[in-house]
Amino acid sequence: QVQGIIMAPADRNRDYSDLIDSYRVSVVFVDRKTEMGNYDAVLTEHRRAAYDATMALLKQGHQKIGFLGSTTKIYSNDERIEGYKKALQEANLEVQDSLIKKGHGSNDGQRMMSELIKENRPTAVFVANSSLVIGVYHALRKIDIETTGQLQIISFDDNPWAEVMSPPLTTIRQPIEEISRVAVGTLERRM
Repeated sequence: QVQGIIMAPADRNRDYSDLIDSYRVSVVFVDRKTEMGNYDAVLTEHRRAAYDATMALLKQGHQKIGFLGSTTKIYSNDERIEGYKKALQEANLEVQDSLIKKGHGSNDGQRMMSELIKENRPTAVFVANSSLVIGVYHALRKIDIETTGQLQIISFDDNPWAEVMSPPLTTIRQPIEEISRVAVGTLERRM
């Protein structure tokens, strides 16, 4: 018998209460939250992390920074784009819609990166998740751009394969073990 569920909601505007109520169990959301219902959530500071990453790029002299994010309405993606925009605004730079692309998965990542290079070539790109960044590297290989010196890439989610990317990929590491520990502890207290 399931006594509790830890889940990452796929849509911030979806009401999960019927689903959750049908199982009659305690639930804790991780990494994301919804606007519907009142549930415990263990979150990363997505907005702050994206802001800090974008500010780091700005401090390195980048003024034309692209953003590749997800089309899905999930809390983490919405927070990441807001952090990116806030950093640009604080640096008195215009948030250019032509530098913001949204899609889902590696194929879209490849397409969006190719479009970004052709349309409004940035000097750096903030990629909101690891599935998109795989496509970014496919696009860079196809158009023969080395990120070192020509283009800097920062991505959310530090996956083991990131360290073997050539050239290296700068990543934002989420505290997965801490998130897991807090989520389990919160769920145990609710049961």
